[in-house]
Amino acid sequence: MLERFGESCAFSGVQPPQVLEAAHLYSFAARPEHKADGGLLLRRDFHALFDAKLMTINPTTWTLETSPNLTGYATYHQMDGAPLLVPRDLRPDPELVLPHYEECKRIFSHN
Repeated sequence: MLERFGESCAFSGVQPPQVLEAAHLYSFAARPEHKADGGLLLRRDFHALFDAKLMTINPTTWTLETSPNLTGYATYHQMDGAPLLVPRDLRPDPELVLPHYEECKRIFSHN
């Protein structure tokens, strides 16, 4: 992922490589294969929030959406509506983003 995206978090931009992690956009346990367009490079805290379904990517607008549970955390809540910081030609497969997005939207609506 570092080779593909450089030292850049898809949510927050350039970061030290020590805080960046490869994030799968699908369950690797259910689908044990690595796809170049099936992952992003995320800062550790964003990766944790993404995996916890507190942040997601709208696969139509390519913007970030945050859970209402993050309203009290300015650092994260201010990311709501921010663009995905990935060049158009390196964006992930929208079909891999959609299930996470739909699940997050269901969860968000119950908070």
